[in-house]
Formats: sequence, C-alpha cells, structure tokens
Amino acid sequence: MMEDTNAAPAHGPNETPVLTFAVPVKATDDAAERRFRCRMLSATLRSLFAQTDGAFRVMVALDRAPEIDFATDWRFEWVPNGAGPTESKRAANSDLGVKLFAMATLLAQRGGGYFMPVDMDDFVSRDLVAFVRANPDPNGYVMQSGYVLDASTNRIAPLLDAGGRFGPLNKECGTSAIINLAPGDVLGGFPQARYNRLRERGHYMQAEAAVAERRPLMPIPFRAVVYTVSHGGNLSQATGDTTGQADARQRMVEAVSAEGLPSSLLAEEFSLPDRYPRIEDYAADTLGIFPKMSGPTLSVVIATYKRPAGLRRLLAALRPQIYRRSGREIVVVNDGSHDDAYETVRAEFADIIKYRALPKNLGVAAARNATARLSTGDYIVFTDDDCEPPSWWLDWLAARLMRAPDLDVIAGPTSALPPERWRFFSKVQANHRILPAPSRSSGGILFVTANVAIRRSLFEQLGGFGFPGRFHGAGEDTELANRLSLAGAAMTIDDAWFVRHEVESTLRSVCRRYWRYGYANVSLMPLTTSPQVHDSLVGYRRGRHLRNWLSEYREQRKFAVGVSRSRLVQMLSTLAASGVRMAYYDGCSAALRDRDRHRVQADTR
Repeated sequence: MMEDTNAAPAHGPNETPVLTFAVPVKATDDAAERRFRCRMLSATLRSLFAQTDGAFRVMVALDRAPEIDFATDWRFEWVPNGAGPTESKRAANSDLGVKLFAMATLLAQRGGGYFMPVDMDDFVSRDLVAFVRANPDPNGYVMQSGYVLDASTNRIAPLLDAGGRFGPLNKECGTSAIINLAPGDVLGGFPQARYNRLRERGHYMQAEAAVAERRPLMPIPFRAVVYTVSHGGNLSQATGDTTGQADARQRMVEAVSAEGLPSSLLAEEFSLPDRYPRIEDYAADTLGIFPKMSGPTLSVVIATYKRPAGLRRLLAALRPQIYRRSGREIVVVNDGSHDDAYETVRAEFADIIKYRALPKNLGVAAARNATARLSTGDYIVFTDDDCEPPSWWLDWLAARLMRAPDLDVIAGPTSALPPERWRFFSKVQANHRILPAPSRSSGGILFVTANVAIRRSLFEQLGGFGFPGRFHGAGEDTELANRLSLAGAAMTIDDAWFVRHEVESTLRSVCRRYWRYGYANVSLMPLTTSPQVHDSLVGYRRGRHLRNWLSEYREQRKFAVGVSRSRLVQMLSTLAASGVRMAYYDGCSAALRDRDRHRVQADTR
C-alpha cells in the first residue's frame, strides 16, 4: 500500500497511464555507494509517487533491483539492465542513454504515451501529471524554468530560466522534457526513429531537435523540477570530470547560498526531504563495509601549534578512516609547542599516529616538511589542526585516485565547522567566503594546505614547502602550488571533497592572517614561481584603499543575506567581511612599501 500522502492510482494495472517516468540509475560494485544511490533514488521516487493525479507509472533501469525505503505499488517497475559500473563521463552518459532507450522501447511495445526521463537525484512537482492530463500536447513538453537545491545546506533558489544568468533548466538538467511517443517513434530503427533523432545530441538539444522537425515541445508554464547539486554523487563528480561543468555548478552553489531559502518552503509541492541524503552518511566506515581495493597509500600529515583541543578533534574524526586500514597513516609534528595537554592527546591516539615534537618553533613551512619526511604514503594528504574532515574523506580520495591515477594533486575546499554557539563573526566567516579555499587560475590551481593531496615523489622532487626571502609567515602553499604547476603536474580541484574549518576566530585574528597573506603574496612576486595572477597586486597601494574597499563592499553585500534577514546586521556583516579583505590589501601595500624602501637603500649604496 502507498503512504497516505501519495495520490491513489487513477487507473488499474492494465490501463494506459497519462505519463511514464523513466529513471536510469548508474551501476556500482561498491556496497556503500550503492546504498547511497538507493537513498537518493528513494527521495526522487517519493516525489514522483506524490503526484496529485495518480495516472502514471515509474520505470527504474538498473543492474539489480533497487532498495527503496518506502512502500511502492504496481505503478513501480524495475527494468533489469546488466551493464556494470562505468568510469568516464562519456561511458556513464552512454550507459544512461542505453537504459533510457530500453525503457522507451517497453513503453512503445505497450502502445506508447508520454515519456519523461528523470535523473535519480531530481524532484518533480506534484502537479505535473495533472497538468499533462489537462493540457494534452501532441508533441510533448519542455521545462525551461526550475529550482536549484544545494543538498549540503538544504537551501533552494529559482535560478534556472530561459534568458537567466544560468540559462534554461533543459540546458543543465536531464529532468526537463516529456516526449509523446508513438510506437513507431521508438521501434522504427536507428536513426529513423523520432526518439533517436530527439535524443541524439543529449537532453540539452531535445527542444531544438523537436523544432527542427516542426513538432515543437510545449513549454511548461511553472517551475516543475528541482535540480539537485552538492550531494557528492553528481555524474561529473562521480566520473572524475574536470571540465567547466564543475565551475558552473560551483557558481550555482554560491548563488543558492546567497539567494536561497530553506527547502522546507517547497517540501510539500516536491516532497523534498528534511535532509537530503549525503554521501558521508553511507561511507564505508559508517556502514562497516570496506572496499575491495585500497588504492594508493595515503599519509595524512598535520603540523600543529598551540591547538591540542583542535588536534584531538581532528584525530577523533580520522581514527575510523585509519584504524586497521592498510596503506593509511597519520603523521603529526608539533612545531615547538609540546606540553602536558599535547602529551595527553599523543597518548590517546598513540595507536594510530606517528608523533614528533620539534625542540623549537621553526615555522609552518618547516613543520610541514618535517611531517612529509616522516610519512611513507604514495600521496601526502595535508590538513590542519583547526579542521575536521567528514567520515568519508579518505575513502573519497582513494576512489578518486583509483579512477584517475595520473593525478598528481587533488585540492578541495573548506566549509564552516558549526561551533557550539553561532556568534556574529562566525556567521560572517561561514557566509562571506572568508574560509581558506583553492582557486583556479590560467596557470593551473592554487591550493590551501587545509585540504590537499600531493604525490610524494613530485613533492620530494621539488623540495617541499619554502621560498627564499625575509618573510615566512604565509604564502608557502601558493608558491608550492605554482611550482607544481610549472613542473607540469596534473592538478584538479574536487569541489565535493571538503573539510570543515573552524569559524571561531576573532575579527582581529582573521584580519591579521589576511594581512600576512597579502604581505606574503607580494613578497613572492620577484620569484619566477610567483603565480601570474599575483601581478595585479602592484596596484594595491594605500592610495587606492578607498576604491578597493568600495568594490569589496559591493561584492560582499550579496553574501550578507545568509548571515541575517535584518538589514542592519547584513550591513554590519558586509562591513566586517570587506574589512577582512582590506586587511589583505593593506598587507600588499606594506610589502610594496618595504620593497620600494629596500630598492632605494640598494641604489644609494
């Protein structure tokens, strides 16, 4: 029996439905990932079965019967498909196309009808079947407007529109068209069959193909689909795609963060879950399932200084990912601050860590190099003692490196680690993009050591961290990233592979840190290993501070909505965030003044 919230079937098992939903599911031989995908599929199926008009059927194509977490009825049909796991994005797209054709063929053999491909992570309005019944179109329908749901935050925004800044829904999302199929449209053979002609260039060209055949699809006049991102299982992420699609998705995530509202506001129409399934909930260590292949060996290295509590939190998060897992280790180097509190932490985690205390403070670059020398893994995985990784962090990295063994560097972002109590500046850090993050540049990527994995042999070949000069307080990760890029390293940013970063720093301490960043980046400029993107820093002199502040204020203002609905608080958060950025500019300015002074002194000698 169906749950009470779902519409009762409006027809019997032998009657023709108004609409058939077709859901192709990517196969996997990893038990943990399969459970994760089945939970995503279940969330989508709840949306389909919640239609106000019950005259529909749902087909799901997969190699094995899916595990659905709620009771379905005869309207659900599993279409067995023996295809196994795919590695590349092209192979995965081809696999999904084969599965959709198999379901379209079944529909055609039964007499045809309206056919709607649905991605296994999207949601459909409860009124869609009712609209199709009330507005029959001989050709079909296209959905050009829709919502974007950020699964990591459960926030949603109406971003996808024809003519909008992210384009129409049907250009981004596979759940965007309904085709009215007669038997001959599918069974007529390739390439003669209409179904093949419409699908030949992918979902993003279906509407144009229909117009070319003089059978245009009718636009759905309301937002009928929710496109889901950031759950860790999007196709381009799962297959190691590093094209501009990841950049576009990241821009959507940023827009949802700035403009979105809680997804609960649309939960009734789309049957959205209170909390979207996330890959960390179904990681191997959480389920007690371990992969058959361990992949490359991994050394997690941590340089710690005056943060015993942070180190304890980090090691507690890493223990399940390391304990009794061959090919994984943790190395900790204390940069001259070992005391009784650190000794307690060392003893507590003695079974899983290598620990060394330096006799005096040598600086973060030297401490990180010391951790690398003590490690033995194929990849050195850097993180910091003010971070906490999710439970699937190392499993995700190992799987990514198995799929792309030629990668030398994988960098990931940071997100806010929720504090015990959210204070004003904690919210500013979490919403205004103040946390450390990697970036893409014309010459490659610039990573942060809060979350990066580097091939050991290449790290050692280049001599690790450190650059010449009088200032060593920051910038060593930027300089190494550019050296790696100049050496031809294969580098990527995986936006789904993240760690959580503390947001309990004070405004003063964050400003001081950003000042150091600015000073260090200008100090790097005379070096051949300075990133080209830093050439613009010569313009950050104090005479331009007002102009730079106005620009930063306008830029940061769009993120303030995430801090508070109060306009006054939004203004204060924008001031704080732009103040942090101005500390960076002031650090640049100070370094430029020092550089000019040294040049004058050298000229007068």
